[in-house]
Amino acid sequence: MVCKTTIRALPIGLLAIVTACTPGATPPPPAQAGEPITLPPRWTATPTQHLTSTPVRTPTGVPLPLPSSTTRSTWIACSDAPPSRLHIGDSASVSYEPDLPNRLRTIPDMQDGDVVGRLDPGRTVSILEGPRCNDGMVWWRIETQGFALRGWTSEGDTRDYWLIPQELPPTDQPTDY
Repeated sequence: MVCKTTIRALPIGLLAIVTACTPGATPPPPAQAGEPITLPPRWTATPTQHLTSTPVRTPTGVPLPLPSSTTRSTWIACSDAPPSRLHIGDSASVSYEPDLPNRLRTIPDMQDGDVVGRLDPGRTVSILEGPRCNDGMVWWRIETQGFALRGWTSEGDTRDYWLIPQELPPTDQPTDY
């Protein structure tokens, strides 16, 4: 029996390892160290793919409204949650729509995470860690700017984004890429 293992990148950022076996097939002879490997005629070498971090848009059942000033693309952080627009190191602010504070919790869990603070609309935060997937939401560990308050908060739900990414200020540095 001969088995062939293939590694494929999935659009959600995971790798899938698939092994297929052919009963009764003759395996290729083992190669010695430093010796080139020859494949039987029915096998062909597959060129190596160079993966990039280009976001992949995945359709969702509920369209999410994006503010017109936001040009950032979304990415699938959690398979059961709306697409994310945030990354570690980003700055974000709490949305004014809805005009409600965001709860800051000890852990990324609505039931078991104790509320340690509330983030008023307009409050700016720094993304420290995440994402974590729970309760059908994308959770981020944040730190408030101006205060040393840290905890976990959700980016939003299927109707609204509660954390809005801040645009990077323009730079005077030339870019050659």
